Amino acid sequence: MSWQVGGSTAKIERRWLVKLSLAATSALLALLVAEWGVRKLPIGDKLGWNRVAPVNERLQSVEPIAEGELRVLGLGDSFAEFRDSDGQNFMRFLESGARDAGRNVVLHNLGEGGTGLARYQENFEQYIQRAVPELVVIAVYLGNDLLDYELELRRSERGIIEPEATQAQPPGFRQSLRKQSVLANHLFRLAKRRFSSLRSGTYRRNLTRLAELFNYDAQTLARLESRIDADIIERAEADAINAWDLAFGVAYAEMYEDMLSLSAESHFGQAFESFREDLLRLGEEAYANGVVPLFVLLPASIQVNNRYHDFYRRLGHTVSADLIGQAELNRATIEVLTGREWDVLDLTEVLMEREDVLYIPDDIHFNVSGQKVAGDAILSYCEASGLFNRDVLQGRLDSNSADSPLFADSQIKLQPNGPDPLLIRQEQTIKRAVRAD
Repeated sequence: MSWQVGGSTAKIERRWLVKLSLAATSALLALLVAEWGVRKLPIGDKLGWNRVAPVNERLQSVEPIAEGELRVLGLGDSFAEFRDSDGQNFMRFLESGARDAGRNVVLHNLGEGGTGLARYQENFEQYIQRAVPELVVIAVYLGNDLLDYELELRRSERGIIEPEATQAQPPGFRQSLRKQSVLANHLFRLAKRRFSSLRSGTYRRNLTRLAELFNYDAQTLARLESRIDADIIERAEADAINAWDLAFGVAYAEMYEDMLSLSAESHFGQAFESFREDLLRLGEEAYANGVVPLFVLLPASIQVNNRYHDFYRRLGHTVSADLIGQAELNRATIEVLTGREWDVLDLTEVLMEREDVLYIPDDIHFNVSGQKVAGDAILSYCEASGLFNRDVLQGRLDSNSADSPLFADSQIKLQPNGPDPLLIRQEQTIKRAVRAD
C-alpha cells in the first residue's frame, strides 16, 4: 500500500514538472515573440532603443577588405545609430539598397548618440587604422550639431568650467538586460512612471545646468517651467521622453529660431564660424587619408512639416511656419561645402515632399518610414553622382589632393604633428553634461 502511495506521488510530481516546464517554455516563447515584434514592427519605434554595440566593439568586427568590395563608413550621432542593429537605420537602407542594385557595398556604421563633429573625426581616425574605406557618409544633424559650439561660447562667457568626466562603471544585470531587450527596457520605463526611485534624474540635472548657463534664479526657472504641461514634465522626469528636449524648451524657447536663422543677436552666428572650420577639417581629414566624404544634412523635424510642431510647442519651444524649409543654417552649411566642390546632400526638401509621418511621435528621430526615405535619397545621390564608381572616387581624390588649387586655398590646414583645434574641443564636448541627443 505504501508502495502504491509513493508511486502515485512520484507520478503527480512528474506531471507537475512537465506542466511547469511547458508553462516556462510557453512563457519564454511568448517573450521572444514579443521581443521580436517590438523590434521589427512600427511599435518598436515608441518603445525605446534596441541594442547597438559601442563603437569600439563595432571596430573589432572590421574584416580585411574583400576583392571587389567597396567599403563605406558611416559617421553621425543618434540619428545614424538608432535601429542600426535591426538593419532599419538609414545607413543600413543605403547599404541594402546598393547591394540590391548589384553593388558589392559594405558599410560600417560608427554612428554614436550624444556626439558631434569632434567625435565623428575621432571615430574616423580609429576606423582607418584598421581598414580604409573609400567613401564616408557624414550625417550632420542640423538640430543640434551646431549647438555644441553655442554652449561652449556661453560657458566661456560666464566662466563656467565643465566638471571632469567620471569613469564609466561596468553595467549591472539590470542595465545589461535593458540594453539587450527593447521590451525589458520599455517595461522598466513604465515602472519609472510609478516609482520615482527608479528615475535617473537626467531632466532635473539638465535643467539645473541650463539655469546656471543662462543665469536663471529659482523663481525665474519656476516661472519658465510653469508654462509646460505637467504631464510632459512627468514624462521627462520618468525618462519617457528625451530630457534634453524639454530642458531646452524650458530654458531657451527661441533656440530653434535663433539656431536655424543664425541670429546675429544670439551666439549662433559666432558659433557657426567654429562649426564651419570643423566641417572643413573633417572633410580634409577624409581626403588626406584617401577617402571621399559625402556630407548629408539632416533637418530637425520642426523644419519638415507643421504636423510635428505640436510636440515642440508642448516642450515650450517657440514655433512658427517660418521655420519650415531650408533655413539660413542649411544654406550657409551648403555654401561652405560646395565652395570646396565637395559632395553634400540636404534631405530637407526630400522629407518635406512626403505626406506620410516620418518621425517617431513625441521624439525628434526618424521612424522606420523616415529612415527608409533618408536611406533611399542618399542611395539615389550616390548613384547619380557616381560615388559607387572607383574612377569617379579617384577623380574626387585627385581634385582634392594636396597639390590641387582647392586644397592649397584652404583656410584650414591639417597639422599632423601639431595641436588640432577640433580634437582640443573634443575633450570639452565629451565632458558636457547637457547634450542634444
